[in-house]
Amino acid sequence: MRMEAVAILRKLPLFSGLSEEALKIAADRTVIRSLPRNTTLFRKGEPCRGLHVVVGGRAEVYRANREGREQVLHVQGPGEPLAEVPLLDAGPYPASARAVEDTRVLFLPLESFQ
Repeated sequence: MRMEAVAILRKLPLFSGLSEEALKIAADRTVIRSLPRNTTLFRKGEPCRGLHVVVGGRAEVYRANREGREQVLHVQGPGEPLAEVPLLDAGPYPASARAVEDTRVLFLPLESFQ
């Protein structure tokens, strides 16, 4: 799992400047989660818990409009991160995210960045 996590992290711009050793340290702190379809990863307004990267499947990022209808902002596929901005600015999640289909997500806890 460690080498899979290193390969995933290496492709992200956020980690592009890290040494191989630093990537391995970060990879050791990751967890791969298997999410059934429609599982919520996070909700708008919740404190950021860490970085999510889609490994397999798809996840959609969405918000409810004023009428309460959901608007999909974008769909992320394998190799794509979710919610990088709150990770960097320590803010809450600006939108919600859920698995569109059975999905695998690599998760790196926020504490790993401190």
